[in-house]
Amino acid sequence: MNFFAIQNSNNYTGGTNTSTNILAKVTYEIPGIKGLMATATFNKNLNAANNKQFGTSFVYYKYAGLGANNHIPGGALVGTFSVLNGDKVRLTPNFADSYQLNAGLTYSRSFGKHNISALALVEQREQNSEGVNAEATGMVAGALDYQSFAVGASSSNQSSTVSQFGFQALITRVNYDYDQKYLLQLIYRADGSSRFAPGNNWGHFPAASVGWVANKESFLANAKWLDLLKFRASVGLSGVDNTKAYQYLANYNLGTGSSGGAVFNGNDSRTIAIKPNLAIPNVDVTWNKELKTSYGVDMAFLKNRLSFTTEYYWNHGTDILTSLSSSVPTTIGATTPTENYTNANTFGWEFSLGWRDKIGKDFTYGISPFYTWMDNKMLKVDQAASIIGTVEDVTGRSSDLGVFGYKSLGIIRTQAEADAIIAERATAAGGAANVKIFGQPLQPGMINYEDINGDGVISTDKKDQSFIKSRQNNHNALGLNWNVGYKGIVLNVIMGMSWGGWTTIDGLKPANQSSSSTGASIYDNRAVYWVDHWTPTNTNAAYPNPFFRTNFEVTSDFWLVKATSFSISSINLSYNVPTNIANKVGMSSLRLYAVATNPVQFINPFPGKYRDLQTALYSYPTLKTWSFGLNVGF
Repeated sequence: MNFFAIQNSNNYTGGTNTSTNILAKVTYEIPGIKGLMATATFNKNLNAANNKQFGTSFVYYKYAGLGANNHIPGGALVGTFSVLNGDKVRLTPNFADSYQLNAGLTYSRSFGKHNISALALVEQREQNSEGVNAEATGMVAGALDYQSFAVGASSSNQSSTVSQFGFQALITRVNYDYDQKYLLQLIYRADGSSRFAPGNNWGHFPAASVGWVANKESFLANAKWLDLLKFRASVGLSGVDNTKAYQYLANYNLGTGSSGGAVFNGNDSRTIAIKPNLAIPNVDVTWNKELKTSYGVDMAFLKNRLSFTTEYYWNHGTDILTSLSSSVPTTIGATTPTENYTNANTFGWEFSLGWRDKIGKDFTYGISPFYTWMDNKMLKVDQAASIIGTVEDVTGRSSDLGVFGYKSLGIIRTQAEADAIIAERATAAGGAANVKIFGQPLQPGMINYEDINGDGVISTDKKDQSFIKSRQNNHNALGLNWNVGYKGIVLNVIMGMSWGGWTTIDGLKPANQSSSSTGASIYDNRAVYWVDHWTPTNTNAAYPNPFFRTNFEVTSDFWLVKATSFSISSINLSYNVPTNIANKVGMSSLRLYAVATNPVQFINPFPGKYRDLQTALYSYPTLKTWSFGLNVGF
């Protein structure tokens, strides 16, 4: 294959995108009522995309090869083969039209120490998009990138390219405070979504919050070091319409050919049939609801240089939109709709600390670390009937019960070790011949596992499995954000850390072996850590013999590493050119900047760092990017 011939060809995937955005706003102070104002905003978006793919074919020349094993390119020409590089012109134009309209009244007045503000707002938005997938195959030699140069099959459809959505809302809010000391906010909103059936479109969501600014009390008036001490609490109902649109309608397919309708006139011609699709409609689906509560304290000290915030939240979700799968009987041969099914509590803590100060008049610095922890409690959840009442049942517990699998006892290094294990388990297994791991006799290069039920056999059922780790996900997160500045130079760094969970070393199968249809061999390309695998001459290897696939392709702690992450996600360095210098070159402002994204990953738990922590093997990796630019004002 001549890579450069392909690279330098006129084959491509590309397109053009155009966008038009219209934004209008109008406000009007209503005479006669002080503080009352009417406002309206309108936003219109038009987006057009004309994407195109053009591919032809290439000639593959096969040679006999040179050298003792014919591995060196060259030799006699064996044959030529035509290799398709798409061999088609594919057009996927799409047009999207959306708008959002907001209109309402605002009111704000103070009466002595009493301050009140209010808002009443209506919102409406609609989104419409339509596209088409059209392609023609069989490009003639020397074809241009138009379908008129195709002589093969052509097709056109609008599958997954048409969508419509509408939303309406009524939003009201009242804020009241007395002397900026006692605070009250009341909110009510009604949201209507086209994703639900008529009669279930609307959800109603009230909320309230209170606050007390204690440092304004007389008994703290002499605490000059205290700039803010605020206690707050809130409770409210929120909703989500995250579900497939129009699933309340029974849908149908058009049947043609052998899947068509009745036969007339005694021939094989079938009429077009309209038949039900294998999807169950749900007329009753509606907004899921979540009761959210939070309690917090905000503090500031030393002329606001030092700040501290702590918050605890507890949310109770009911009728959470769920597409059932595990609890659905296998006799249901259709796609299940979204249902208001799951109930769950989520809760957590958040702490943040901030310090900002100056040294002299030119040097500034600041740091703002924060810590979060969260978990949940599942009250009603979609899970298979077989695990209800077992240790895997999450009802009344966290959804993160840990990692369930086999406890590994290391690699069997020698035949002597295998014989010793067989002798130890022979009595329980009813004979040495019955001692097996996943149906295979014990051999060097295999991973040995703990026999939990004591029957001398490691089986594929759950009798020898347990929770090998108490947590799977990182429930703790720490942010370490800081900045320094000197005159016009400013450096901002965003860092983060999370810990508490475990992740799996992947790549147990070769890249193409995930599907049996590929016919990939166990000898195909693997992750680099497999270099140190067991062989008769490398018995102290870190990894097992790759031949025993069924022995190691199971969930076990052998492949687990801590999922702790610590990285810099962003570095932003900028310089604001002094105004007098920018003015000399006809500019009102000039700013130079450099931005780095994902530049440093301090912790990589994977052997040999064969992949980054964020991206699974055989997937496109997380990129480090460096960008440079300038902002100019005139």
